[in-house]
Amino acid sequence: MPDQQPEVSLNTSLFGLKLTGGNALFTVLLLAVLSDIGVSAWMHRQREEEHKQMLCATKLAIFIYTQPKGGAIDWEHLPVDLYGCVPKFLYERPAVYR
Repeated sequence: MPDQQPEVSLNTSLFGLKLTGGNALFTVLLLAVLSDIGVSAWMHRQREEEHKQMLCATKLAIFIYTQPKGGAIDWEHLPVDLYGCVPKFLYERPAVYR
């Protein structure tokens, strides 16, 4: 009686394709790597937006704290790159006061 070795077979069906053995393992690993790349790119985009907001808030705080105490903030000296950080109603005067 010959020795029969147990056979391990991995069968997977992906979009109607029958994948077995190494092909199935490669496909599963490829999908895992691609999904990891996608999630990493999405998280990087989220962190980039948060970083821009923190940088903007920091620059704005530096501008405000370098203004003389006791008076109103002179928004005319606001650097151009900080205009996007400040709500318009703070640095635009109504037409009545001009």
